[in-house]
Amino acid sequence: MLFRSLVFIVLQIPATFVWSLAYNAVRLHLEKRLLHESLIMHLSEARVAQILADPSLIKPGAVRQDITIMFTDIANFSKMSSRMEPDDLFKLLNEYYESALSVVKQNDGTVIKLIGDSIFAIWGAPFIQPDQQYRACKAALELQASIIKLESQQRSVPLRTRIGIHTGSAYVGNVGSQKRADYTAIGE
Repeated sequence: MLFRSLVFIVLQIPATFVWSLAYNAVRLHLEKRLLHESLIMHLSEARVAQILADPSLIKPGAVRQDITIMFTDIANFSKMSSRMEPDDLFKLLNEYYESALSVVKQNDGTVIKLIGDSIFAIWGAPFIQPDQQYRACKAALELQASIIKLESQQRSVPLRTRIGIHTGSAYVGNVGSQKRADYTAIGE
């Protein structure tokens, strides 16, 4: 009887250990995936991959790089938004951003910030892109086409989007404090 109990215990300990390892591995994988998905809502996938590989990148600091920037905004947005109900305005903006941001992503751009009706995106950072000007111009043309398509589908208000593109040297990195920083580009 004692021998059976010892055999049972000896077999149970490794089984419990293996189960514990498996459980913790799955939990860690799910937590890392949740962190990844949460960060992608605020940063480009390329920047998230960099940060997960090197957590020191979340500290404030920047490097000087040649980049191409794109600013967009919707013409007469203030006037248009003052005439809309908040729910309708947010629905429209979410549809607009869904369309516009997918174009930036498809052309390997990094969305830096959404400000009201404006988009600030860059090419050439966090990774160097030798054809960054081409990618930004292609994104601008595709963005215009996607907005025309969106307007034809929703037929509520015109979303004439103004787009500006510039290439030059800028500081790219995290600006802010140890508690709150934004990945951005600052230059002339």
